[in-house]
Amino acid sequence: MSSADHLAALTTLARRGSPARELSTQDKHFLLGYRWNTLTCYNSAVKKYFKFAESTNRNPFLLPLTARDIYDFCYWAGRTYESQAPHKVSSVTLAKYLAGIQMWHTMHDAPYPHETKNKIGTLLKSSAYIDAEQSSRPKKGAVMIRHLVMLMTAWIKGTEFQKALLDLVIVAFWGLARLGELTYNDKSGPLRESASVLVEDVNFQTVNLKRKATIAVRGAKTAGPGEVQEIHLSARKMMVCPILALDRRVRNAAGHDTSLFGYWEAGTRMHLTKPAACRALSQFWNENGCSGISGHSFRVGGTSFLRAAGVHEDGIRWLGRWTSDCYKLYIREYSDAETADTNDVLRELQKCWVN
Repeated sequence: MSSADHLAALTTLARRGSPARELSTQDKHFLLGYRWNTLTCYNSAVKKYFKFAESTNRNPFLLPLTARDIYDFCYWAGRTYESQAPHKVSSVTLAKYLAGIQMWHTMHDAPYPHETKNKIGTLLKSSAYIDAEQSSRPKKGAVMIRHLVMLMTAWIKGTEFQKALLDLVIVAFWGLARLGELTYNDKSGPLRESASVLVEDVNFQTVNLKRKATIAVRGAKTAGPGEVQEIHLSARKMMVCPILALDRRVRNAAGHDTSLFGYWEAGTRMHLTKPAACRALSQFWNENGCSGISGHSFRVGGTSFLRAAGVHEDGIRWLGRWTSDCYKLYIREYSDAETADTNDVLRELQKCWVN
């Protein structure tokens, strides 16, 4: 199934209000400017608004929404001192929903009430205080060097899928990348160059006798349509080196300008998708007693490792393509035991490399 075929599932975004309608060809062209993960989030946002409209007797309605509609939705969907009902979501999720509703207006040429920005910011902050007081899920754990070694040991001679995924997560760890930036919408078939990492997007350099590489990333979570961001990687004198991982992927592509993180199956190029990657990783973590680790843990892990290694915050922000202090949300402080263990693993890896 192609990316365009997937769009048929976005039935809620297709509507300009209560009446049902199908996506037009122009709608589809507009939506293809976004990554699939973003679109599913925005479709969920509009679904949430429809639930709100039904529960508050706002049906039928048409776009544009009024400022009062936005304020009331924010109050209904976000946690408040008076209510933490099951339908309410965290302030972070609510902010994503509001971004989705704004995009919904843009898609249908409806003026969004931008005068709500300041008040909405305060309402979200108030909900964030409530969130902080609630018993929340524990933070996602950080992948550590030891975990990368475990994956390397298990998968370096595994299936073609496992070898491709191994190289992807090594790059994600050292490049502070999201899995969604390095994976693909479809398992096979043609790729959208505007939102896919291809072999030609890798650029190798040698600086002061040290190998480095950049990966051009299109359609990143924080990028606008057409904007290109770069992941920067440097060689590491150990088997979990990101440059070696890229070398393996480029060789695997066998001269084809195809998916960087993919593999061949009976002559067909298969692309790694985020759901397939997360399922395989979750199974591996569960089977090996590694609790609290998820797909997001590679970006968390790389950020936390660099922090523990003494890298300056400006360097971390640059590598992770952050423009604010939100990188701090990805830091998990190493305990004394974790620091000692990581240092032991690094020494062993470097010793093996020399020998």
